[in-house]
Amino acid sequence: MAIDDPKQQRGAYAAFTPIQRKALWIGKIEEVLTLDWTEKERRHLQSVIDILNVYYSIIFTNEPSLEDIDKREVLEYRWIEYARIELSWSDTLLYDLIYTPLAMNVDKEISSISFETLSSARLKSGRENFQYVDCSCGRDSECNKIGGTCRPRNCNDVVRGCGTVFNRITCNGMCGEN
Repeated sequence: MAIDDPKQQRGAYAAFTPIQRKALWIGKIEEVLTLDWTEKERRHLQSVIDILNVYYSIIFTNEPSLEDIDKREVLEYRWIEYARIELSWSDTLLYDLIYTPLAMNVDKEISSISFETLSSARLKSGRENFQYVDCSCGRDSECNKIGGTCRPRNCNDVVRGCGTVFNRITCNGMCGEN
């Protein structure tokens, strides 16, 4: 069953086992590789699968050490900077590729994501606090697609609900319009 709503994805992703998370992301990248890319772009996308296979234990661990977090941040930074500098990929394309497991279409885009989608609550499980909505971002780069910034709000943190495939972080803010 596909979950196409980012609000619901966060909750489902947090409940996944590390093996399920790895399979989800490898499946996404394998689908993306069927689109029209240059050979250089294709190699860079394939490197995501290689990184996930080699660094599986530090990327998908539920309780990373500080050293693991540092390694994840370095992997993420290097991959993104290469994509920006060498491939001239936009923040929007990067978001669609590595910030969300949503499928991409032949135009290399995911379905439209609006300010309302990224700034509203997802469905809650029975054990969550209903006082606030769930947070939807952990840093500004997650709000770039809609032209906003991640702002601290009274919202429930969502562990491993934000960030990139390489470095899932806690959602602790809401996308706000600039």
